[in-house]
Amino acid sequence: MLFRLKNLYGVFYVMSEGVEKESSGRWNFVGAYVLLYVDAGQVVRVISSTFYGWSPATSTLLQKVDIVWVVNAVLGMIVPRPVFFILAVITVVIALLDTVYVIKLFSAGSVQKLFPVKLLNFMVGTLVTIGFSTVIKWVFIPFECLISNNRSISYYLNYGADDSCTPFAYPEVLISAPTILVAVLYMSFALLSSVLTFALNPLSRKPRAQCTGRVEFLYLSYKISLSLLVYFTVYLTPIVTNVFMLILLIVVLYNHLCIMPFHHHAINVLRGGIYLTFIWMEGASVVFTAVQRSQGVNSVDIQANSLPQLLQWLTVVGMPIAFALGGYLAHRNRDRIHQTLDRLYGECEAKKLTLTMGGASTTTTIRRQRVRDVASVMPTPSSVTITRRSNFDKFFDTSWNGKRAFPTSVSASTTARALLYRRNEHDLLFLNYIIMRGLEEHPYSDGLVMLHIKFLRFVFRDATEAAEQEKMFNLSSKRLAVDDGYVLYALKRKAQQDSKTSSIGQDGMRAIDLMEFDNGMEKARKYHLACITSMKGFWRLLSRTTLKQTAVEDMMTKLDEYDHALKGAHKEYSWMLEKYNTSAALLHSYATFCDSVLNDELLCMKKRVQAQAMESGNEDVMDDDKSAAGGYAQSAG
Repeated sequence: MLFRLKNLYGVFYVMSEGVEKESSGRWNFVGAYVLLYVDAGQVVRVISSTFYGWSPATSTLLQKVDIVWVVNAVLGMIVPRPVFFILAVITVVIALLDTVYVIKLFSAGSVQKLFPVKLLNFMVGTLVTIGFSTVIKWVFIPFECLISNNRSISYYLNYGADDSCTPFAYPEVLISAPTILVAVLYMSFALLSSVLTFALNPLSRKPRAQCTGRVEFLYLSYKISLSLLVYFTVYLTPIVTNVFMLILLIVVLYNHLCIMPFHHHAINVLRGGIYLTFIWMEGASVVFTAVQRSQGVNSVDIQANSLPQLLQWLTVVGMPIAFALGGYLAHRNRDRIHQTLDRLYGECEAKKLTLTMGGASTTTTIRRQRVRDVASVMPTPSSVTITRRSNFDKFFDTSWNGKRAFPTSVSASTTARALLYRRNEHDLLFLNYIIMRGLEEHPYSDGLVMLHIKFLRFVFRDATEAAEQEKMFNLSSKRLAVDDGYVLYALKRKAQQDSKTSSIGQDGMRAIDLMEFDNGMEKARKYHLACITSMKGFWRLLSRTTLKQTAVEDMMTKLDEYDHALKGAHKEYSWMLEKYNTSAALLHSYATFCDSVLNDELLCMKKRVQAQAMESGNEDVMDDDKSAAGGYAQSAG
């Protein structure tokens, strides 16, 4: 099956692997802040539309906050609206087809070209984060006439003779029906990308972590609802839609404050301010629509000096205050987590001191027992075990809730991540204690187990114990969440990748580089075999006692095939020996090529000696071919 979950995991793993490559510089953070502003500006524009109770004067003012809308308005003076529709549909279709193509390549087990993967990475960055609200608006241009005075598709199809708004009549339905399908696929693609696009390594300095996807999924669901509910205002009153979106935004902000999803505290603060600003606007929208309904007026009929307009100007003035308050809430939440960490650290130190100083006996047995007790307070990372309390223990332990440090597993995970982001190497044992305490209090939490596994592999650097935990977790019969399943797949893939890169002799290679290496080796061996086959065919024809009339032509064909295969083998071996000159398998393969095709015994022996030196770890035996003029390309002919 083409769309198996493992194939999707593989696509997002390779596409997001560049996130693990740190590129230092402040421009990364500046770019993230710009994206936050662009995204927030689009949402502000949609919230403040007249369909949700805002007056034309206020809506016109807040539209200018959206940079994408400003560019769109300038281009709209010279470009017809159907052009934006065609551009949006083509862009979305290219992204979807590129996704299908890359999935097909992964299901086949090789990627011959890197461009499709890079294009998909670019499409996710632009269509999902930067321009989602604008692109989805352009995709729904055929239906705009249902809720606005914009010209319908019929007007353009009939060259201005008919301007009736009938998007579901023939022939307009031939455009409307595929448009709905494209929009559904686009929204599904965006939701999946928001969950699976993150940095796997907890030590990454990039903004997005695994838990980021769960909040981003809710936020993207809100943006989708905000864009779609406009078309249902005929059936639903603005009060109902505004109340629904207000509740959804409160859920988003609550999860944001509980999880603190981004690696960087500054982005968490900014997102907290942005979410509370949206809540302020949505709450004001509920009040606007209620006041307008009580006065019997529509949003488009609001007068300049009326009470509804005055309320809207006050709301606009209060938006910076709401933003500052939201940022303060996020910052205050981080301080509260740090206070919890300080309290737990004090408890650990007090318990260690009590166990160390308690009692006056100095016998060897008691001293050994004290050492074990002290070590049990902050055990080594590999000593963490998951102990599940039975129903009997839960029933009779009436003081358990009072002894718990973390009310939820999310709180334990957030606390552990906050401690990690202090970036103090001396806190690693205490970090392990936090994970142990969280697993003891919430042993059935998949999120904590996955965090523990990632910490073992990347933070505590205990790959063996991490592999054991992954194996145990894989054997469980649970249905994992999509992002947890992706993490298990990515960790397994990364372990295999590390093992293979060590055999090649180059550490830190990406999956796409390994695919490039495998593809190059496959091509080189294919040309190598073609050379041998062509020469065998040539000598077989020459050895015949009776020759046909076409024998000379057949022999020349075999020589042409040999020449073509030889050039192809030279080309593949040349660039591979330049880029992967520490691969023993490649050197062995090239040595065989020199022996069986080039008939160069001296070069063959030299390459085999180099390959054996690589396998034994003695790199001093390597000669200077790769640094001489022409390098390996020259030795390859």
